[in-house]
Amino acid sequence: MSCRSALAIVFSIGLAGMARAQTIDGTATTLLVGHQDPRDGKIYTVVPVYETLSLKVDEFQTRYVQDLRLVVTAWGQMGFGDPFRDKGLSGDVDLGFIEGKLFKRRLEVRVGRQMIVGGVARMTQIDGGQLIARFRRGFGLSVYGGVPVTPRMAESRGDAVVGTRAFWQPTIDSEVAASFIQVNGKGLIDRRDIGLDARYRPHRTLTLSGYVNMSLVELRLGEADVAAIWQPLRNFELHADYRRTSPDLFIPRSSIFSVFAMETRDEAGGYLYYRPIPQLKLDGDYHAIIENGQVGHRGGGRMTVRVGPAFQTTTGLSLLP
Repeated sequence: MSCRSALAIVFSIGLAGMARAQTIDGTATTLLVGHQDPRDGKIYTVVPVYETLSLKVDEFQTRYVQDLRLVVTAWGQMGFGDPFRDKGLSGDVDLGFIEGKLFKRRLEVRVGRQMIVGGVARMTQIDGGQLIARFRRGFGLSVYGGVPVTPRMAESRGDAVVGTRAFWQPTIDSEVAASFIQVNGKGLIDRRDIGLDARYRPHRTLTLSGYVNMSLVELRLGEADVAAIWQPLRNFELHADYRRTSPDLFIPRSSIFSVFAMETRDEAGGYLYYRPIPQLKLDGDYHAIIENGQVGHRGGGRMTVRVGPAFQTTTGLSLLP
């Protein structure tokens, strides 16, 4: 499904009910930026104009569909001045979908350009549809399919995608889920992954989470992530985490760049936040990184102070290795 056809579906359905919508929220922002652009051995002066648009229409009044809403966010660009890199008009749609709930809100339907999140989908932008069914006792199932969206000037992200995620939410802050995704591109399987993810809060001060992703194409681990967040006080928070990734599995198998990407990367470390008084905030992080048998380090610290009669002035100090 192309961007044009996806938007056509969204607007044809959305406009039919917009007259009876209870809430319409729209914003438009224009940004004019002039700068020098060195290229071809010369310095050009360019003045691009950027426009961002967003529209959200909530609570259409329908008889059979609950929580019906329309969401659109888009951007455009026009260049002035010396020869501009992107001549004429350009732009794209980030989101453009209509969604609603059926059968007493047990089935959620979304059609158009959207983001698929959770499980092995990671953050996948598609032109297509998604169904989310919620059953009793916290069980649920989501199914989606369509065409992956490829950003301008980017490597193709595939020609078709299908996926599903089954989950169980026994409490509002606990969840266990299993998921699957397959992406096809150029007649090949770019991705075929399965995964498990979980979130659990054994105590009001402690939150545990974990995620593992296995590539069925390569039969090896694509990503594993475990983390713990401890917050005994409102002004104190401690994170600890470990993550292993296979960067080459994040690149479509049909891309030549997958050959040159490294196979494993490990990170372990944590993050600390402390606010002893409202005017002072301290935070820092540190991670040890292992790539191809080599050990590296990444970290830093920050101190932020608010001063002035009404504490309206903020100043800070950052320490980077």
